Amino acid sequence: MSFMSVQWMWNPSESTNDYGSPVTIDRCRQLDGTIKYAVRQSGACLSRKGEWEFEPIPSSRTDEFFKSFRFDTWQDAANAILNHCKPQGRFHQQGAKR
Repeated sequence: MSFMSVQWMWNPSESTNDYGSPVTIDRCRQLDGTIKYAVRQSGACLSRKGEWEFEPIPSSRTDEFFKSFRFDTWQDAANAILNHCKPQGRFHQQGAKR
C-alpha cells in the first residue's frame, strides 16, 4: 500500500486559522490516464488566464474547458496561484471588508 498527495492548500498568510474557503491545487486523473492539475475554490476553477469560473459537472466539461482550466504540471498550477490570486482567492474583495 502507498499514499499519494492529491490536494494541496494555498495558505498565503501561513496562519493556521486563516483558511476560510481555501484555494487548492487538485491532482486530476484524465480519461486517457494522464495527470493534470486544477486550481479550485468553492466550486470554481482558476483558468490559465487568471479568471475564476464555476466548474461544470464532469459530464458537461468540454475539451475547451480542459484546455483552459487544467494545468499540465503542479508547478504550472502553483505559478497560476502566485501570479493571479490575492489572499482569500476569488473572495479577496469580501475579505477586505472584514
